[in-house]
Amino acid sequence: MQYRKDENGFVVVLEKGEKVVESLNAFFKKEGIRGGLVSGIGALDQAELMSYDVEAKRYVSKIFQGEFELCALAGNVTEKGLHAHVTLAGVMGKNETCFGGHLKEGRVLVTGEFFVIPFASIRKEYRPAMGLDVMDLNG
Repeated sequence: MQYRKDENGFVVVLEKGEKVVESLNAFFKKEGIRGGLVSGIGALDQAELMSYDVEAKRYVSKIFQGEFELCALAGNVTEKGLHAHVTLAGVMGKNETCFGGHLKEGRVLVTGEFFVIPFASIRKEYRPAMGLDVMDLNG
């Protein structure tokens, strides 16, 4: 992982084989970032995505392996770390599919390029009615 700070935040570059969620969470810890916005693009060769089953109040996950463009990663940083959703696309002419979900983890195939804009610390609180941790702006 390489990164650079400027007046608006950070640029973070992950290299082949690095894990996206693990690496970004380590970066947030090192830099003391407990609130913020994250966006990114790149390529992955493995991704575990989850979607939330509202009725069952649980996440369902699936592991994808192959060559995928990371078309978009949009997420936030809270005291609990990274919460990101992604859109992945297969290689044209090989696996022309597009899908997305909550990124549990992904492994970089070529590069991962991310922008991080820090904010003040943001808490998450468990809401039993939803079965989820959600942002708590009152705490």
